Amino acid sequence: TDETPIIEVRSDSLDIISLLVSEGKVISGTSEARRLIKQNAVKINNQVIDSNEYICPSNEEFILNVGKKKVFRVIVK
Repeated sequence: TDETPIIEVRSDSLDIISLLVSEGKVISGTSEARRLIKQNAVKINNQVIDSNEYICPSNEEFILNVGKKKVFRVIVK
């Protein structure tokens, strides 16, 4: 939807923890990010991310879901 917040990131290899904590500021800390990944609460394009070492697709646009209510459109350049 048009009201989905957009996160723009410039990176070649961006791991999921960095996206959630430092780049996107979606979550307050790395331990919370790891806990959410362990609980299968983090999805990219409706695909569950189950690894803390997951590398986000580069030069792409995707939908990031965190929990049930947080949805973001991520643009990696």
